[in-house]
Formats: sequence, C-alpha cells, structure tokens
Amino acid sequence: MVQHLIGELFQTRADDDEADSVYDSPPDRESREAKMRDAARMITEAAGALKLAHAHPDLSMLFLHGPLVNPVAPYASIPNLTNRSIAELTGVASNGTGPDHHFILVYKGILEALHDTNVPVAGIIERSGSRSLITQIVRDPSSRVSDAEKLDIENTLREYGINDSTLFEFILEPGQYIEPVRIDKNLRAKAPAEWMPIIEGYHQPSTTVLKSAQMSTPFRVEMWNDQDPESCDRLLRLSYHNARLLPNYAFPVGLDIVDKYAKFPNWLSAQMSRELSAIVLRRAIETGNPETVRRVRMLLATPRRDWLFRPPAG
Repeated sequence: MVQHLIGELFQTRADDDEADSVYDSPPDRESREAKMRDAARMITEAAGALKLAHAHPDLSMLFLHGPLVNPVAPYASIPNLTNRSIAELTGVASNGTGPDHHFILVYKGILEALHDTNVPVAGIIERSGSRSLITQIVRDPSSRVSDAEKLDIENTLREYGINDSTLFEFILEPGQYIEPVRIDKNLRAKAPAEWMPIIEGYHQPSTTVLKSAQMSTPFRVEMWNDQDPESCDRLLRLSYHNARLLPNYAFPVGLDIVDKYAKFPNWLSAQMSRELSAIVLRRAIETGNPETVRRVRMLLATPRRDWLFRPPAG
C-alpha cells in the first residue's frame, strides 16, 4: 500500500495535473482540511485490509485497529479523489471525474469488496465514548420496557455522561461480552439528500463490548452483521486472549504492537518538520511576493504558546 504524508493529500497548485495528490482540489477552509485528512486515513486503512485479504486468500481472520465501518455523512462536502489515488487504493484503473470518484462511493466499494472476501473481520475500538449499544438495546421493540421508561433511561444516561464502556464495565466480568447488536452507524438524519440512497446501503456492523480484565473498561468490537456465529465467537475469543497478554493495558497485544510501529519516531518527525519548513519557505520565495514570504517566515518562526510562560493570575 502506497503511504501518503499529510502534505501529499492536497495539490499545491490547481494547474498541476501531475501532482501527487489524493484529492482533485485543495481544501477551501480549515474544517474541510481536517475532514479530508480523516477521510484519507479511513479509506487507506480499509484499502490496506482489502489488499491484505487479497494477498492471503487463506487468511483465517483479520483485525482492524479502529471501527469496521465509519460514519460517512460528514464527508459529503470534501472534493473527489483523483484517478491516481483511486487506482492505488482499489487496484483498479480509474479515468474521468464525477460522483463515482467521491470518498463516500469509493469507501463503500472497498468495504463491500472486503466483505465479499469472506475473511472474518473485526474492528476493535480502544476507547469509545459512544452509547449507541445501550441505546439500541433500550429501543429494541421486543423489550418489555415502556416508552416512558426508555425515554427516562436515555435521559439519565445523557445527564450523567454514561456511555457503553462505563455501564458495561460494571456489568461484565472478565471474558464476558454483550450479545452483538446490529447498529446503523450512518444515521439518515445526518445524510445529505443527494447521498441518501448510497449511505442507506452501507453495512450495519454487529457491535459488542468485551471485557478482558477486572480493573479495565471493556473495548468495543465490530463485525459484519451476516458473519456466521462461529466466526464471531472465534474473533471474540481471540480478541480476549490477546488482550490477556497485556493484563494491565487490557487491549489485544497484536493491535497494540501495530499501533506503536505505525507512527513516525520522534527523530524522524523532527527531521521531517525541518524539511517541510524549508520546502514551504522555498516555495514562498519562488512566488516573488514579499508579503507571502513575510507571513510564511512569521508562521515558521513564531513560538508556540507554552503554559510555562503563562503570566501568573492577579
């Protein structure tokens, strides 16, 4: 899988057709830039899992560090992906432009292809503030709880900030998990009208929380909702025994190792920062605009705020 640095996500010049970019246009505001980074990360993770499943057809199971399916409605406003990035992510040559090149459609296609490999997959979320599992259980039509009681429960959870991990930490014993519940992570209320038919077709993962140690909060596990019960049980059992190898941290050791090695070491980050600063300043000088050079120099030279230098109160 070709890895992209943050600086490669956006074209630096609108007329540069050969730019090594994930998107076909730059962000027009800071909030949109953050969404473009998040979307690029999510689709790259899914594409990496798909490539691994294709490279090893005999794979018995696959674990993702993070959600199996991410909400996509917030990313409807970001630019389309470039033909080059789509080809790298999917392994299929792409030409042209249009809605088919948008993150929502390409990400959906990658997830469907991963599902069709028939490799049992589990997305494991280390820390989650969601209460969607409790809400889904409370709202179950087969529940004997009255509508008034359901509303009272939801209001109480919201008032005291109780989420899935907090509640089930007190309910579950080590090695126990809640029976997986199907959860729609792409809520219709947040979906733009033009993307509604596509978003409605997204997979709704079966979700549970698993507790691995007495003094730890349970972690969240997502699996395909049509995965056979035996595969689900094997995924959860392996997740539990992997987490038992880290009794104090209580998270699957394999994913913890991947998380540590998937980051740039500090010595490399510092060097990259210096190199990027030099590139930015050089490009500013190439513009021939003194004001641009002044602003860039100010941006690079201004020290960050540090609490050590905060003046005392009074």
